[in-house]
Amino acid sequence: MADACTSEDDGAFVEVLRTQPGCIHIVITGALATPGASALQAAMLEALMAKPSRIHLDLTGLTDATPVGVAALATCITLARELTDGVGISVGGPPGRRALLRMMADR
Repeated sequence: MADACTSEDDGAFVEVLRTQPGCIHIVITGALATPGASALQAAMLEALMAKPSRIHLDLTGLTDATPVGVAALATCITLARELTDGVGISVGGPPGRRALLRMMADR
């Protein structure tokens, strides 16, 4: 891990990791609500400024996501749509899967 940047807001923990050249991982743990959604979008904008070829969103530690959190995920994917190698998403348990399905249903 080359570097990391973290932000914790009201139960959501957002961590930005550079694990390999050209790829930035954004790890979200806890409940993704309004403050965490803002932290997630800020992390995505910061990651995009580094001009990676790929961004990976790790939702395996997500415990819940409000509609605001789901909207933030959708915004992040929209912001990253022009990346050469796109966006990857990992989901673990039911909260991550539900958030991903809600995001896709809202599109």
